[in-house]
Amino acid sequence: MKVALITPTLIAHHAVPNSIINKYRALREKSHEVDIFVQSVDPEGLPDEIAKSTYVLTPEQLSKFSKGGKPFTENIEKWFDAQLYLFDYPHYYPFVDEIKRVEGITGFIYHGITPPAFADPRKRSLYESSMMFLSLLKNADFGIVYSKYTYDELVKKYRFSSKQIAQIPFGINIVKRKQPIENKYRGSKHILTYIGRITPHKNIEFLIRALPQIVAKKKDVFLYILGDDRGEYAREKARLVGIVKELELERYVEFPGLVDDLDRYIEASDVIVSASLHEGCWVPGLEAIAFKKPVVASDSTAIPFTVKKSGLYFDPSNQKEYIDKVLRVLDNDSVRSSLKKEAEKERVKISLEAHDKAFNKVISNALKMRPKRGTKNNKIDPNILLEKLRILEEMKDAKIDYHEFSDRKYIGSLLSKFRDFATRHVRKFYIQPLERAQINFNDAVVDEIRTILEYLAEKEKWSTKVGKVMQKDLNEEFYNRDYFIGGNKSNYGDYKDTKDILIHLADMVNEVLAPKSLLDIGCAYGYIPIRLREKGVAAHGIDISDFAISQANKPYLSVGDATNLSQFKNREFEVLVASEMMEHIPENKIDSAIKEAKRVASKYIVYLIAMKGFASHEGEHDHDISHVSVHNRKFWLDKFQRLGLDRDVDKERMLNTKQYSVDMGWSGRFFVLRTR
Repeated sequence: MKVALITPTLIAHHAVPNSIINKYRALREKSHEVDIFVQSVDPEGLPDEIAKSTYVLTPEQLSKFSKGGKPFTENIEKWFDAQLYLFDYPHYYPFVDEIKRVEGITGFIYHGITPPAFADPRKRSLYESSMMFLSLLKNADFGIVYSKYTYDELVKKYRFSSKQIAQIPFGINIVKRKQPIENKYRGSKHILTYIGRITPHKNIEFLIRALPQIVAKKKDVFLYILGDDRGEYAREKARLVGIVKELELERYVEFPGLVDDLDRYIEASDVIVSASLHEGCWVPGLEAIAFKKPVVASDSTAIPFTVKKSGLYFDPSNQKEYIDKVLRVLDNDSVRSSLKKEAEKERVKISLEAHDKAFNKVISNALKMRPKRGTKNNKIDPNILLEKLRILEEMKDAKIDYHEFSDRKYIGSLLSKFRDFATRHVRKFYIQPLERAQINFNDAVVDEIRTILEYLAEKEKWSTKVGKVMQKDLNEEFYNRDYFIGGNKSNYGDYKDTKDILIHLADMVNEVLAPKSLLDIGCAYGYIPIRLREKGVAAHGIDISDFAISQANKPYLSVGDATNLSQFKNREFEVLVASEMMEHIPENKIDSAIKEAKRVASKYIVYLIAMKGFASHEGEHDHDISHVSVHNRKFWLDKFQRLGLDRDVDKERMLNTKQYSVDMGWSGRFFVLRTR
């Protein structure tokens, strides 16, 4: 069978490319013909066989051929000869669009997407797009994940079919070098090692700032920070090096960068450490298991699912807990022995052999669904259509004002010839690429509009429903029993199901802000004020819905309008909270709601808002027909700034990076604003 493995880039010593290399090797051992297609490749360090089987291809080449052009490179011919296409999805890239166009069996590998709130601002739009386009993967025949966390993320959060997704081991080559890396810091007996990219969401600063307290109790401790620190990662490394110098830790910390002999560093380590805020599958943890090394890591996302009982975990916002766990491992032989025994149990489950067996089973099952050429199911998914249309709306329209011809009398011909001569040298490198970009953009818009019109033609009720919502006056009569029970107007089957979620939210707000008094706007059944009252907070709540307030029947909850809080005094409450309420406010009333909140709150306003670019049941994948103000994050930031509200970035980050926020898809949707 001919197989195409597709990934955005191929580079040695990175977890995602290593995943593709493992697939290539396993398929070749089963005598399949395998080619790898990428948008870019760095052949240095790649096995020769991999480099020779890798083809650089552009989306433009595929588009030209699919519209009737002739195959002009071997790359194109090999692409269309494949019978099975396996798309890597570390993030969105244009090849992923082909998942619903190619003929043959299609699958994907999902690694988990870094929440945009954790991303470098320069890459935030990439991760937002990656979440928005995630539903494209539903067109595939099968999907592969490496952890229970990412399995649950796809099935429970993003509503993928459980029958579509298979969880398999990542596959670690358990081969040890005889000699560990020589430690040039001879006095260091206890080696802590971080492994991973040098990016902000890996929370490496946390490890560095905790080191002085560890050194105070263990003078012979040393920290290796291993990982790619080139290119886009160099800026973060420079910042971290500055912190090391600031804390005078130069003799206790080293940045070896991306190393070829990682196994020797692991062998020399006493503890593998990480304070990462997000992992889809924590590969360094698997490598620690392979070498039976103890782990001390944050309890974030996939990390506990990966390391299981062979590690100790801590809250990534609790430095003391991390320090205590590290010292516990270093000081206690029985703890180290217990963790190593647990790692020994897991080793066989994460080996390349275990990976190959599970992966080949997935491929074998996929072959049973082999479609005939030309019979690919192109069922329309309205969520995908809406997401793509939003992206198209935000794309830059490459306008071309260039022309050679001039109709000016007498000298028109001369001007045209001069213009032609003067611009000839830039036409190939500037004018023609712009023209192609404009044509491609126009083609994409036409294709998507045509598809959407076809969908709307089949779903008249859908368009009628939307039309009514846009005209409806959202008042207290709208938010009746049908809104909170039954799912006819909202995302709620029964609003009571949100109780535990809102209790968690109340606890988070209480932990981060510690308010003495609080007002919850849009409190519904009052779960947040009720919980905070149990904690000793003088909490009140209002909601526009008579029905919702009647369900709570508490004296400190009342009917009220977010745009008119005249029943409350200026600065009456320390904190005002509005959880997923602002998206219900018509755009012409948003300013009034914010001004009233600012008037009533003496310290902070906390907003949790459904926004564009966040792929959950809110925002883009939304069934609540009263969400009339779903905007992107920039819209709200500009709005708050214009109305004189400053963000408390530290407290905002604490809420956005809480593990429960990550699990619920809240990361990046919190705003904490100072009112004084």
